[in-house]
Amino acid sequence: MRRSGRIASDWRESESGSPLRYYTLTPEGEVALERFRARGTFFRSGVDRVLGTENA
Repeated sequence: MRRSGRIASDWRESESGSPLRYYTLTPEGEVALERFRARGTFFRSGVDRVLGTENA
């Protein structure tokens, strides 16, 4: 995901010893996440309709 530009990372010092890598979403990552959520909601709605659990 770093290579695709969807997340950025940086190293930060840690109190426990070794530095830790922290990840954040880039603007491109935010767009990709929203698209993923939209597809997931659409898919879930279809499954709910098939199972008859739309309003459960």
